[in-house]
Amino acid sequence: MYQFLQSFSDSKKYKDEGMRRKKRVKINKKIKERKRSLSPKRPFPKRQRLNKFEHRNLYRVQAPKTTKKACFKQI
Repeated sequence: MYQFLQSFSDSKKYKDEGMRRKKRVKINKKIKERKRSLSPKRPFPKRQRLNKFEHRNLYRVQAPKTTKKACFKQI
């Protein structure tokens, strides 16, 4: 009998813990929402990611445009 009561109280304890956790999560969510609403909006939009080609063009060294003939003439 005692064993049964013990297991019952344990299950109740876990249930309470679960409820507490649920409540805590809810409260934290509300706090986050409030913080988000109070935080200043971005004055400028987030910088968009460059695609592969734009990125490559940004970092590529611009070589002087010379034809093959011109290269041979210099030698």
